[in-house]
Amino acid sequence: MSAHLDLRALEGRRVGLALADGSRIDECQFVSAPRREHQRVWVCVNGTDLFLPPEDINDAWEAPVRTPRR
Repeated sequence: MSAHLDLRALEGRRVGLALADGSRIDECQFVSAPRREHQRVWVCVNGTDLFLPPEDINDAWEAPVRTPRR
């Protein structure tokens, strides 16, 4: 992403990520955006913490809310 400020708005939300290598993470918990240079983006995927360089994230969006089926 071009600016860390864009990512800060997603903190605490469920998001999808498009990564620079062409892969995607369709739903994860966005824990923290970098606050300083050389810090990582922190996301939690299925209970596993991942720390990604911000330059590896091409796009990020809020994941749709899932409603339980009846």
